Amino acid sequence: MKKHFLIFNRLVLVVGLLLGLVPMALATSVKNLYKASIPVESQSQSLRDKAMADGLAQVLVKVSGNSAVTTLPKIRRGLSNSSAMMNSYSYDEKRDPATGEPQLYLTVNFAKKGVDELLRSAAQGIWGRDRPLTVVWLAEQTPQGKQVIANDGNNSVPQTLFKTAKQRGLPIAFPLYDLEDMNSVGVNDVWTPFPWILQRASERYNAGALLTGRILPPDANHKQWRGEWWFVENGTKENWQNSADSADALATDALNHTADTVAGRFASYSTTNESGTYKVAVYGINSVVSYTHADKYLQNLNAVSAVEADTIGPDHVIFIVTANGGKQALTQAISVDRTLMPFSDPATADNADLTYRLRA
Repeated sequence: MKKHFLIFNRLVLVVGLLLGLVPMALATSVKNLYKASIPVESQSQSLRDKAMADGLAQVLVKVSGNSAVTTLPKIRRGLSNSSAMMNSYSYDEKRDPATGEPQLYLTVNFAKKGVDELLRSAAQGIWGRDRPLTVVWLAEQTPQGKQVIANDGNNSVPQTLFKTAKQRGLPIAFPLYDLEDMNSVGVNDVWTPFPWILQRASERYNAGALLTGRILPPDANHKQWRGEWWFVENGTKENWQNSADSADALATDALNHTADTVAGRFASYSTTNESGTYKVAVYGINSVVSYTHADKYLQNLNAVSAVEADTIGPDHVIFIVTANGGKQALTQAISVDRTLMPFSDPATADNADLTYRLRA
């Protein structure tokens, strides 16, 4: 009976392969990485040239994940010729979010190939569009005591973080801090903090990482605002402190540090446009649903240009995967949201370049 079930299951899997069934989306995909919108006073050529250079600088920071990338000599030379990397531009009048007044914006779409080549020429990484969602838990010291900072419009820090995160291309979310959150997380859990409590509470937001911080105002012994921050991702924890003239400046600095950290882990470093073909064994595949889940996941990775099923086993499939940037780019792209977990199996050790298990 078990043998007949196995044969049937593999037949269904092959039929599913032919049908090309589409699963749910699995990762946070950041849009408009190669697009920038810059405020301008007019449509003059001189202002457009300057705005294009500013826009390219924004894009280079988003794509590389390095906040200091524009200080590099090769990048600075590239900024002087920003129009060569421009695909299209347009002007739009929108309301300035700070003042509410009408403001003219120049929107520029830059060529991915040109931007990537410039970054590679400066030995910088390329951070793909699939990026882990970071859930932010914050608390502050007030005259009334310690309080959780919620995204409820009563504090400017959340909007400052969202603005900076958009500039950096880092997806973030604030907890709703509704009744469910309040019952599981207290202010001391954020202030201390207790990562396991916050990680458990963040599961409802599909968090790939946590940023938690505590903010203290100036006092008799300190002229500036002070912050202490913790970043937790995939079992690793980083802790640092900072100070600034305002809570918003403190938060901006912390978010930039976080974006640099995340990009340092996931950006693909390659000085060429090399591509490679690799056999990727994925275990935990025993149905049409799990097959299409793994197949479409691999196809949607930013580093992947082609995927083909090579060998179908009773509980695994070996895929032929072509990756831009080589094996390192492929493994880094897969590590972003841990849909595929590293796995070791002697049966495929000689037949696969990489082996994973599909997380249920």
